[in-house]
Amino acid sequence: MPMTPNGTLSGGVDPTEEPEETDPAHLAAKIGRTGHSRNQEPARPPGPDAARQHGTSPPVDLLDVTARLLGRPSWHAVKPPGPVAEAWDKVKTAVDRADDIAVQLAQLDADYRRESSASEQAVLEAMRQGKKPPAMPNPDTHGQSRADLLARHRAAFVIAGETRTKYDAVVAEELADWRASLIADFAELQPAAREAWQQFQSALGAWRNRISVIDAMTEQAYPSAVMPARTSESQRLGTQLANGLATLDTVLGSNDADVNGNWVTEDPTLDPPMHLRRYWLSIGQAGWVKLADVERAEREEGKVVSTFLIDIDGRDLDPRTGRPTAVAAGA
Repeated sequence: MPMTPNGTLSGGVDPTEEPEETDPAHLAAKIGRTGHSRNQEPARPPGPDAARQHGTSPPVDLLDVTARLLGRPSWHAVKPPGPVAEAWDKVKTAVDRADDIAVQLAQLDADYRRESSASEQAVLEAMRQGKKPPAMPNPDTHGQSRADLLARHRAAFVIAGETRTKYDAVVAEELADWRASLIADFAELQPAAREAWQQFQSALGAWRNRISVIDAMTEQAYPSAVMPARTSESQRLGTQLANGLATLDTVLGSNDADVNGNWVTEDPTLDPPMHLRRYWLSIGQAGWVKLADVERAEREEGKVVSTFLIDIDGRDLDPRTGRPTAVAAGA
């Protein structure tokens, strides 16, 4: 999109409209307006923001595009594969270059205004004294320098957009293997959290027990000492602490895949997914009918995906015991 000599957008862009364009390279080339997602990393302050410190205000759309180029879901930073990390470094380098040119552009404008103001003051003083006024700064020289920087700035944003598009392509290419690598050590995380929880419980217990011990010793050693009363606030916090600790203990010790998060390691292509099958099993008769129909159809196709209500041999299982219904009936 063309820019006017003062650095703003031309072409009648409505700043309240969201663009249909989603490709970063095209957005950067158009210096178009973009939005933000709540699951994106906050973008660092862009170069145009720094440019304001020099007394100029760049187009707001540049700030939006910079945020779009540097915005990404927070999970992109979790153990990224080498190609993803390298591609992201290239994005940051490309945006930094565009930012640097924005600062140069702002500095050029600030210097020109300062020189023009000083020259106008010098002309005024010279004319007051009847002297020949000095020449003003050449606007053509400033205009040429500004046009050069604007062209470089637009080009830098286009390149940054192309770099971001390549990064998104690398993420898409690496995503399946990346996800698999995170699943590979997932099983170690709950035991590690449980061990840390046990250490915390030990430290917490030592602290709370020490309070009780010293309290009892004080009462015996100093019978006349006035001890603090149990306030409603301390009672409320004590109850919340006990409830919170109990909940955390339950979650960390749970073998339920929907509670401990093991469902993330399951095959996401299953239809219906395993977590839905477990839900059907938990809700009673209405869910059992759906689950049995699914498992029975899979047996007819020679598939064994789950064996909640139909075993591998096609026998009905009791949803309460997991035993064949004939056995359960005769037990």
